Amino acid sequence: MTLRSILGHLSPTFAILGSIAIIAALGGYLVLGRLDRWVILLFAVGLGLWVYAVLEQPERTLEALSSRDVRYGSNTLVMSLAFIGILALINVLANRYSDRFDLTENHVYTLAPLSVQIVHELKQPVKIIAFYRNGNAGRESFEPLLKEYARESNLISYEFVDPVSQPGLARQYNVQFDGTTVLVSGTKQQSITGSDEGAVTSALLKLERTKSPVIYYLTGHGEVDFTSTAQDGGSMAKAALEADNYAVKPLNLVATGKVPSDAAAVIVAGPTQPLLPQEVTALEKYLDDGGKGLFLIDKRQATILGPIAQHYGVDVGNGIVVDPGLSVANDPLTPLIGQYQFSPITKDLPTLIFPSATSVTPEKTLPAGLQVQPLAQTTAQSWLETDPRVAQYDPGKDPKGPLDVAVSVSKTSNGSSSDTGPSAMRVVFVGDVVFMMNGMAQIGGGDLPLGNKSLLTNSINWLTSNEDLIQIQAKPPADQSLILSSTQVNILLLGSAVFLPLVVLLAGAVVWWNRR
Repeated sequence: MTLRSILGHLSPTFAILGSIAIIAALGGYLVLGRLDRWVILLFAVGLGLWVYAVLEQPERTLEALSSRDVRYGSNTLVMSLAFIGILALINVLANRYSDRFDLTENHVYTLAPLSVQIVHELKQPVKIIAFYRNGNAGRESFEPLLKEYARESNLISYEFVDPVSQPGLARQYNVQFDGTTVLVSGTKQQSITGSDEGAVTSALLKLERTKSPVIYYLTGHGEVDFTSTAQDGGSMAKAALEADNYAVKPLNLVATGKVPSDAAAVIVAGPTQPLLPQEVTALEKYLDDGGKGLFLIDKRQATILGPIAQHYGVDVGNGIVVDPGLSVANDPLTPLIGQYQFSPITKDLPTLIFPSATSVTPEKTLPAGLQVQPLAQTTAQSWLETDPRVAQYDPGKDPKGPLDVAVSVSKTSNGSSSDTGPSAMRVVFVGDVVFMMNGMAQIGGGDLPLGNKSLLTNSINWLTSNEDLIQIQAKPPADQSLILSSTQVNILLLGSAVFLPLVVLLAGAVVWWNRR
């Protein structure tokens, strides 16, 4: 038997193998969504086998094609090919014009409108390099978020790098901890350790901004030291502000005589010693000329900032807030604050923990042109305890709740009622200073409680007219647990394991009996 005759007998086999190769190529294209080289190779091999089978035995091929079975099957073949073509077209369109709908309760797979706006306003490419070790569980939840950013703009790309297998790249970007993400744009870069949307969006904003606003904190009167890592220090608060691209510097008004001209805002954090008259004058002149100030009041020395607060239409309470209605570990001296008035500062603000608070209340008669807005209040069961020896409400003596514990004050430089624009004076008074100290990390699980940190950063962002930096809160996934009673469990178990099989057996028995 010659080679040609052998190949002639194998031509039907070649046709079958060619068909399998072509179908495999079409299937691979549908799965991959692109013309991969292996897809092209499979299709070419399948087509070649088919062409050889036809050319080897043209008479048999013509006879087979004109047979009745082929004529009847041609319609099925055409419909199958049409179906495959439709699937291929849908796949191409889906990859080119992709869109989807987030039907989760909290829209956990959708970027916040602020994030989308910032991404669309990017002017140059941004590469996101996430340094996660292989097996790090955080990658599984972080990668879908980065995909959303990349979907919104072709200027954003991302990759995951194992710092163990690529230590040189980790050193290049000064990465010291697993889970660090570096955003690179041109010659600038920003590093974040969080894997939430707010951290990524804030980092994108910082890349776009060329200058860091300067926040000064007053020193020399026993205020919180923002460089101290002690329990009563403010190093964590300083880190939170620096994460929003602020430069945080000390200010000694006795030495400077005035607030520096580059000040975006001034923080006065719980002084325990009186300010000198010239310091008070310098602060008030700075604010009256359109400055921004955040005053955190130490309830033990509330009278120190009382005159400045009164100058801006705010009355500082002489006592400590007691709230049996809502507190930490049933300690009424550590109230939880969850009642807010609408403001950019309190937008989506989580619960606050104020372990040592006093009240800050708008005065009944305000200075001309000032607007004083309450921000946060205690519950109606609270009161301001004026006797430090006891924690018992005395009607007629102790002010009854709800009590304001944070207020904002605004006024434009020309005295009008509008508070918009960079020249608008903005001030925030908070009736607590302990809430932003490092010691609060014991309650916040290693960091400042989220609500407390957000109040600090949101206040500074509002003061400096950087509302777009106000933190995007993480979206906790809704609890989708299905809790069944014992009766419902029995119904599901017996229904699927006993009753349903019995119904099938019974149906089969009926059919058998009728055909018997």
